[in-house]
Amino acid sequence: MECQAVFSLAFFIPQVYSNPSFHYFAFTEILFFSYSILIENTHKYLIMRIVKELSAKEIRITIFDWNEKYLIKYEIGPLEQTYKIPKWDVESEEELMVKIVSAEILSDVELRFNEMGKTLRKISS
Repeated sequence: MECQAVFSLAFFIPQVYSNPSFHYFAFTEILFFSYSILIENTHKYLIMRIVKELSAKEIRITIFDWNEKYLIKYEIGPLEQTYKIPKWDVESEEELMVKIVSAEILSDVELRFNEMGKTLRKISS
């Protein structure tokens, strides 16, 4: 029903504004109107929720739930690493939390941060 309103406006406005300078303005309004309907209809997919915030060693870990994925964000100083995991690949949030703070994973993350730090020092010197 709402999509039909967008299409009828798309055909109606150019006829009303025959002046070319108004035509662009009207078309921009239609695009904005279409986009706002899209957001209203899909808002449940656009909300990002923080599931948990943790710390391990010097690393800050944040787990987000967004767009049917878990985003795992590791931060240390000016550096960050983010991993996207589909929700259907994870049994439960508790299982995910145990895995992301395991010694093996944290060791890999620290190594990557060391490499990133070296690159950052090369860039900033």
